[in-house]
Amino acid sequence: MLETALLELYNPVFNRIQTLTESDPVPALSFTNDICCSGVSIMSILSLIAQWIDYDYNLQKVGLQAHEFSSSHTAEAISTALDKMFETWKIRPTKIHVIVRDNGKNIAKAMLDSSLSSLPCVAHTLLLVVNEGVLSQRSVSDILAIGRKNILHWPVLVYKGCKQSLEFLPIGYNRT
Repeated sequence: MLETALLELYNPVFNRIQTLTESDPVPALSFTNDICCSGVSIMSILSLIAQWIDYDYNLQKVGLQAHEFSSSHTAEAISTALDKMFETWKIRPTKIHVIVRDNGKNIAKAMLDSSLSSLPCVAHTLLLVVNEGVLSQRSVSDILAIGRKNILHWPVLVYKGCKQSLEFLPIGYNRT
């Protein structure tokens, strides 16, 4: 039942996006792409977002896909996954203007191997520059180390503070 409901929602959206991206007034599509990894999860997500200017000169954006990326982050695996994403959305290579990507060598090589035009993301580049510049300062590193050490103690202090506060409440508080 849930699967049927999801398909009923998905199919019209999929068809509408295909109609928009395949239309003649849209000569080219640009994309942003990223592989999101988390320190708290073993799952990686490969995302693909399309942008274009419509015939009224309005910027259009649509998230096409967030694909679970469980394979190794090699250029070949990324290239294959992107090809499948473009195939799913019936986006011809001639419609791809440029893909904005992160600075990883694997994703840059995947774009090159797939003959896709790509550019590194300015925000990723600035983040790398700022992190390198800021974290190379000894005083900043020391302050961050002290901050991280203090943060580790906060849950204990909050718990102790809450426990003491609860002791003064007029309701029954189980101390065990």
